[in-house]
Amino acid sequence: MNPSIRVLMVEDDILVADVIRHELKKVGMMVVGEAYDGLEAVRLTATLRPDVVLMDIRMPAMDGLEAAARIQAECPTPVVLLTAYDDPTLVATASLAGVGAYLLKPPEAREIERAVIVARARFADLQRLRQLNEDLAAYDRSVSHDLRNVLGFLLMSSELLMEIGPELSADDFALLVQQMNGTAQRGLNVIDSLLSLSQPDDLTLTPLDMNRIVDDVCTMLRLLNQEQAPRITRTTELPPAIGHVGLVERVWDNLITNAIKYSPPPAQIELGGELQRDGTARYWVCDHGDGISPDVQPHLFDPFYRQGGSSMRGHGLGLALVKRIVTQLGGAVGVESSGKPGEGAVFYFTLPRA
Repeated sequence: MNPSIRVLMVEDDILVADVIRHELKKVGMMVVGEAYDGLEAVRLTATLRPDVVLMDIRMPAMDGLEAAARIQAECPTPVVLLTAYDDPTLVATASLAGVGAYLLKPPEAREIERAVIVARARFADLQRLRQLNEDLAAYDRSVSHDLRNVLGFLLMSSELLMEIGPELSADDFALLVQQMNGTAQRGLNVIDSLLSLSQPDDLTLTPLDMNRIVDDVCTMLRLLNQEQAPRITRTTELPPAIGHVGLVERVWDNLITNAIKYSPPPAQIELGGELQRDGTARYWVCDHGDGISPDVQPHLFDPFYRQGGSSMRGHGLGLALVKRIVTQLGGAVGVESSGKPGEGAVFYFTLPRA
């Protein structure tokens, strides 16, 4: 029995609809709505949010294939196509429209049950693939930015060595080489984290020295923002957590970069962390900018969301990427702000404690 499966039935033949309704009842599925053409099917899918749509193919106004494609574009939902003909060409076309399974009329209860299971499983697989593609696209933008910074610093440092290397003291020379080595390692971490994000099932999680990760990120950001001269202060020792070095570096980089960007110069940024009773470690980044109004805060982690339009404070893909990474690592993200100028905002995330 399937008492939790809510079905939208789309069939313009009243007699066939009666048969399907009766067969659905046999396997415990609940009809939450009925439509008689493709346009109504698209509208009711968005309104009722069913678990699956049983869709006739030949209907007035808009046929089942076009309606299925519209549903996947506007309100992605598993779709089972109903047809009177077993046509391989139709099956291929239906798959391209986002149909997960198809049934020959008149369907029996067990056939409907199997088709619904198949359609929902295929839909879940497609959603995971779509999410992975979105993650990779977002991360690609972040990686491109980070690698450009890494290569830019290495190029500038190598040119400096060629020009005045012999004039540098032993200590200055050693410091510059150490910074170049650390920057190169950061570039490798960026590439490694991209590869890890592309294979989430193979992601290796290890205990993290969060103090070292933050120090490395802050060193790079200070070098890249020398004109602004941000003051980045770690107010507490950061507890260790379980995660992935490269991915967690991206989280800190995005949060601290945003804090610098939206603080009056010279930016004063505080970082901290503490263990929680629920078995997680909580970390935060605090700025002293204009703050974020409470009605905006729930949307800050949405991709490309911008407060009040493109001219106002916005975080593009940065915070959306932070949320995706932290969620994948088993944690959560959030923001706290009164919305009053000068009181700033606190962005935080949690990870499983080490």
